[in-house]
Amino acid sequence: MSGKQFSPQDQTDMIWVCRRLAAALQGEERIASALDHLAASAPKGPRRILSAMRDSLHVGKTAADGLLGIGMPSFVFGTMKAGEVGAAVGEAASRLAGRLELEQNAGKPRNQGLLAYSLAFGRLGLMLGLRIPALTAIETAAGSVSGSPAESVLMRAREEVRQGVDLSEALERVGADLPEMTVEMIRDGEQDGRLADALSVVADYLLDEAGAARKASEKEV
Repeated sequence: MSGKQFSPQDQTDMIWVCRRLAAALQGEERIASALDHLAASAPKGPRRILSAMRDSLHVGKTAADGLLGIGMPSFVFGTMKAGEVGAAVGEAASRLAGRLELEQNAGKPRNQGLLAYSLAFGRLGLMLGLRIPALTAIETAAGSVSGSPAESVLMRAREEVRQGVDLSEALERVGADLPEMTVEMIRDGEQDGRLADALSVVADYLLDEAGAARKASEKEV
């Protein structure tokens, strides 16, 4: 899967698209008409995304396929694709916007390694919550932090999971640089049947451990 990284502007534009698409679909509007209506009044950046999704639908593909065509990261494509396959595009868009906003509101961390783990685990939890198969989700989350130690650890963990090992056990074996609390939180999530939620909590915990102070706008909420 592609390891393309978000530019700050693409991230902002994608949040705009996801929030408005989720709202439009909540009113039971069809995705094709929602894309048409939103593109008609969207600013330039979001309009590019909406138009790519709409054009993809018009040629018989999914709207998510259009995201790959304009170079959006694979975890964004995978999240939206899962929403379309499961007839829950609005839910997928809302969850994706929430995750991207959390990432965007993080300040500059002192520990880039832990930041990469935070991003990967948050995105992995997002995808698992939308029922993307575990091996695909782990590979995509790893690719989303391409070039970091987290990518290597997650790909090694994926191989263990492929052989039937729980994710927490796999990370305990291969993730020597992870804080011990991380593995314990993931193990608890697995045992309680809420792994996706646990990974989201772990992502927030690691963001704090990385020393990334939230932006003032988030603190004031």
